[in-house]
Amino acid sequence: MKNRLIISILFLLLGTAIAWGPQTIFPICGIRGSTNSAMTNKADNTTNTAMMGDKAMNNSEHSMNNSQHSMTKKHMKCWYTGRWEIGVGSLISVLGLLLILLKKRERRIALSIAAFLSGIFALLIPTVIVGVCGNKNMDCNAIALPALIIFSSVVIIAAAVNTVFLFKTKSERLK
Repeated sequence: MKNRLIISILFLLLGTAIAWGPQTIFPICGIRGSTNSAMTNKADNTTNTAMMGDKAMNNSEHSMNNSQHSMTKKHMKCWYTGRWEIGVGSLISVLGLLLILLKKRERRIALSIAAFLSGIFALLIPTVIVGVCGNKNMDCNAIALPALIIFSSVVIIAAAVNTVFLFKTKSERLK
């Protein structure tokens, strides 16, 4: 019971950190910039509309839609990494929750293996699959990438240790 609770809480915390860390604690490029740019464009277009009248309103709305549309195409690689990590981190958290709820060792072994594979996937997203910005001085390289590597590695190690522990305790019961 103690092992199940500790590993479950660890997976819940690490999954949450992997999912929401790039959005909040260790921000990545593209998220802050795109939001601020959209707000700035909207404010500029509102000012222009007030100065030019109704005819300009249609033109400014059109230009605002075009600028927002072009902004979505210009997200940096780390923005996509952050989006992917939301899904993988959420999966790790759900696996942690299921580890608390399920009591059979076979199911917990399967969940630990799934957490191990999810940890590998979470590690590969920023390093191989999607990547981060090419500029080494950006926040995503200096803060987010190392944090994601550390959190993903801890998930991988914890899941592997838990799987081995569960196999060992199962084989000891059979003797």
